[in-house]
Amino acid sequence: MKWNRRIVWRLIILLSVFVLLSEPVSTRISKTRSKRKEHKKRHSMYKLNLRKVYVRNAKWVNASCLDGSDAAFYISRNRKNRNWVIRLQAGGSCVLFSECYDRKTTAFGSSKYLQNSITGTFLISDDPNINPTFNKWNKVFIPYCSGDLFVGRKHARDHGFGLPMLGHYIVTSVVRQLIQDYRINTKHTKILFGGASAGGIGMLSNIDHVAKMVRPARVLGYNDGGWFTLYRNYLEPSGSGAPEFLSTLRYLFKNYWDGFVDESCRAQMPQPAACLYGEMVIRYLSTPIFVMVSLWDSYQLKELNLDKYRPVHLPPSSHKEALYLAQFGNNTYKSIRRLINSNRSGVFSPACVSHTFAGVNETEAAVTMKYKIAGVTSYQALSEWYNTRGRQGTYADVPVESPRCNPTCCSKYCLRCSRASEMLVISGKRHTHDVETRKQKLKTEIVQSPTTITSGAERLRTMAFVYGVLLVLL
Repeated sequence: MKWNRRIVWRLIILLSVFVLLSEPVSTRISKTRSKRKEHKKRHSMYKLNLRKVYVRNAKWVNASCLDGSDAAFYISRNRKNRNWVIRLQAGGSCVLFSECYDRKTTAFGSSKYLQNSITGTFLISDDPNINPTFNKWNKVFIPYCSGDLFVGRKHARDHGFGLPMLGHYIVTSVVRQLIQDYRINTKHTKILFGGASAGGIGMLSNIDHVAKMVRPARVLGYNDGGWFTLYRNYLEPSGSGAPEFLSTLRYLFKNYWDGFVDESCRAQMPQPAACLYGEMVIRYLSTPIFVMVSLWDSYQLKELNLDKYRPVHLPPSSHKEALYLAQFGNNTYKSIRRLINSNRSGVFSPACVSHTFAGVNETEAAVTMKYKIAGVTSYQALSEWYNTRGRQGTYADVPVESPRCNPTCCSKYCLRCSRASEMLVISGKRHTHDVETRKQKLKTEIVQSPTTITSGAERLRTMAFVYGVLLVLL
């Protein structure tokens, strides 16, 4: 067989393409191992970034845990940055004598059980891959050892259980110590103050007070799953005034906690305990806040339930239960209307059955942090709200007549799950009140994702090159 120059050149080109596009398995394995090592090294840089610090003169400033131990907090310091994230821990509350005494033997009731250092997650992580917007900020984490939603002012001598519930004083003592040690009360300082679940309620109650303490610093708030609504339990008769659980909360607020709530709200409310509900206190807050709440808060549906009424099944097992959940979702949506309409505050509210997005534990957060509205996660929405000073960042699924879950959070708790094109979404600039379909917003997401477009384009160019060479050879 004779080889002419044309065939030889074709073979050379083909061989070159093969070499360029091929890679030995050993090389790929080596690169994979290198990436893993690099990831571990990078991750280890940000581990145990928060160190424990005790509140000074804790007994004198009433900063004691349930067991009487001195309250503590964690801090991650960046001397090159003047801004701060302050996060209040999640953790429910204790109501029964046995519950409160059990908490005394854990980190939820005593600083004796707190580790010396912990690794921050979500907004108190130093890892730019986890927390790209706020990773360089100084960070403070306030453990929840008072069992009182961070609103308590009740001393042990005045408490029926003989236990101190002093959550409000713990918050103010930590803030005061930060002012003394780090001067967080300057006009160039920004403070993002918030928390999850119980910590979220603590934020609502304390934020305007904290903002006054740190003037002229600029304070913003965030609430992850601490937004409960004034809605009756399942099977509780409707039309009987305020939900019966409010009476229980009112008793706890007065007799267990001597609770502190927003002062403007308290001055206007016949029952100050009502100011623990986001939909009530938001009318009076001066500080802009960002709220993350699912249409169906699983904790309120399953745990904030009076004994005489059984919880609703999730998913609903009857038409009556489905109707109740539809009404519950509509009520949640109504409770955030003021946030949707605001040019300063914002909200992320997907049609999901969940409680917090990043506040309970890392296992749950790995799932819930991926929930999206119009292609945007809760963290991305919060970042957008912060970066635009409240002009954008609000994303909310509009409830429909029958309860349907957002497709990104379709789970065993959902009776039905919508397709992306079926979801109605409020997003973008709130003053326009545009309601757009999820499908339309996904188009926007594609336009705003240059990394995805670039990687796709590179693959197309490679394929076009290969096909071009093959055409030449043929």
